[in-house]
Amino acid sequence: MSFVALWLFCVHAEERKSIIRYFRRVLGYGPLRAVCMAVKNHLLFGMMIVDRFAVYAKGVDIIKVCFDAENNDFINLCRKEKGIVIASAHVGNFEIGGYVLRQNLKRIHIFSYAGEEASLQDKRKTALGTSDVVMEYASDGVSNLLNIKNILEGGDVVAMLCDRFVSGEKRREVTFMGQPAALPDGMFRIAEKLNVPVVSFFVLRTGYLKYKAYIRELCPDQETRYSRGEKTEAFLNGYLSDMEKVVSEYPEQWFNYFDFWNYAD
Repeated sequence: MSFVALWLFCVHAEERKSIIRYFRRVLGYGPLRAVCMAVKNHLLFGMMIVDRFAVYAKGVDIIKVCFDAENNDFINLCRKEKGIVIASAHVGNFEIGGYVLRQNLKRIHIFSYAGEEASLQDKRKTALGTSDVVMEYASDGVSNLLNIKNILEGGDVVAMLCDRFVSGEKRREVTFMGQPAALPDGMFRIAEKLNVPVVSFFVLRTGYLKYKAYIRELCPDQETRYSRGEKTEAFLNGYLSDMEKVVSEYPEQWFNYFDFWNYAD
């Protein structure tokens, strides 16, 4: 991937500037270190794409994923009737992670970008086979929200990247990695309204076809009473805290190639 990564680094100026700015302004790296880390970031991104195609070709079992803790909390949630929201981000390799959460209790609906080529969508379906993981191709608008609502009300799992906006989505001002930023809170508001649990989930590459998964239930204390909107806030803060921990540990695996932060000059 070295040639491809360097080519992408040189050609895509806006993406290059945004990721270097992340290393310089957010993490405080010097100019040379920031450029080197940005190149490494592009190289890792390419490797993870290759890993996805390895799964498409050879099946899910080719990937080795270890969890930072026992995965019992998620399995216990799957044994209940309620639906579940899995909140991830453009950190690490979310799609690989979705494949390893297989179990025989609930179907996991992974929402992905609807504009991808049909051939890539077909390869995903082939890789998944007859497993309990289903790819959903998200689109903007009310129909997408209704689809998510129906899945959760039916007791299944919705897995989604919760750090990007779709057209018209409401923004929530937050502080992330010490800098002002904005995040969508739509999935967390839906979870509060339907009274379903939310799990944060991140999968980071640690070596050749090797990954480490972080999974944690947000707001697990069922005895706590929240007024309207407070649980959405609690979900969002828990998600931010977990994402901050992961990004601090694996800063080179941040793959948001736009100015995520509102930098104060």
